[in-house]
Amino acid sequence: MIHQVDIQAVEKELLKTPKALVIKFQKWVDDIEKYGLEEVRRVRGWHDHALKGGRAGQRAIYLNKQWRAVYVIEGAGVKIVRVIEVHSHAY
Repeated sequence: MIHQVDIQAVEKELLKTPKALVIKFQKWVDDIEKYGLEEVRRVRGWHDHALKGGRAGQRAIYLNKQWRAVYVIEGAGVKIVRVIEVHSHAY
């Protein structure tokens, strides 16, 4: 079960993200550390989904209708969630 989240790559992006969404993002991180990624994925409100095309192998959650966080799962033995982007998503 995966309980570790690395957000180093998005720390600067989070400074530019609306505060309410940063709080929601931190809730997602806290939930993973407490319950594990597999359990958090089951929560429909996060809209956790696999990405397609050139982003195959990546997953995303929606922070609201416009903003999302993109992550990958890394590691051979101990796996971690590495968040690679938090951004406004254009439709």
